[in-house]
Order: sequence, then structure tokens, then C-alpha cells
Amino acid sequence: MGNRLGTMESWLLLRSLRTFHLRLPQQSFNATSLVSHIVGAKYSIIANIVHASLQQEEYVKRQLTGGYPPCFSIYFATEKQAKIFCSTTKLFRHATSLGGAESLCEWRAMTDPHVDRTLVRISVGVEGIDDLIADFNQAIHEAEK
Repeated sequence: MGNRLGTMESWLLLRSLRTFHLRLPQQSFNATSLVSHIVGAKYSIIANIVHASLQQEEYVKRQLTGGYPPCFSIYFATEKQAKIFCSTTKLFRHATSLGGAESLCEWRAMTDPHVDRTLVRISVGVEGIDDLIADFNQAIHEAEK
């Protein structure tokens, strides 16, 4: 009466769950730190950033007591800037699948023609936060040209 996972999918799920408790706190810390950096830097080419840590509603803080999610969204001022950003990151790999241990970015319009063409989704991994910020900054610099 329900779905059955394939053998490979089951193995991948079990493999992921074994390190989940180690990965998620680091990913949450990294994402929240990176979002804080972005908000503080006030990049002129970023039109909007969406992450749970920026929400002011009290229920958000009550529900997310263990930290904020490792994924967030950025809206750039132009489509060209969004494309350039994703193509010039070094640590953030351009990929559609979000949620692994590595940092990923995705220009959504590449796979979904119905979304805002300036949207980039970010999934922050377990790399060092200073390295992630440096990579983000250099990609922003390239997109500003």
C-alpha cells in the first residue's frame, strides 16, 4: 500500500543517516554565519536573501531550537549576475541536488523555466566557514564585473 525504496536508495539513506547528527549542526552553523555575512556586507547585486534565520516571527525561533536549515535562497539584481555567480564559485559546486555534505549552488532557471531567473539556491556544507565566505566573496566580485 506504500512506496518501497530500491536497494541502492535504501543504502544511500542509511549511509546518510549515520552521519546526519555530525553534519547538520556544522551545516546549520555555516549557513547562518554565511547569511549573516551576506546581510552585513550589503552587496549591491543581491536584491533579496531568504533564510529562516532572518525571519522575525516568534514561532520560527520556537520551532527551530536546534539551529537553522543549511539551505537558503538569493535573488540577484540581474539574471546575468546569477549565472556568473554559480559558474565562478570554487567550493560551491553547481548542482541541482541540494542537501549533501558539500556546499552547492543552483541557478534554478537552468532546470525550471517557471521560476524567477535571478534566483540562486544555496546548500551549505561542512567546509570551513572562512573558506566558504572567501569563495562567496570572489564569486560576487566576478558577478559584479
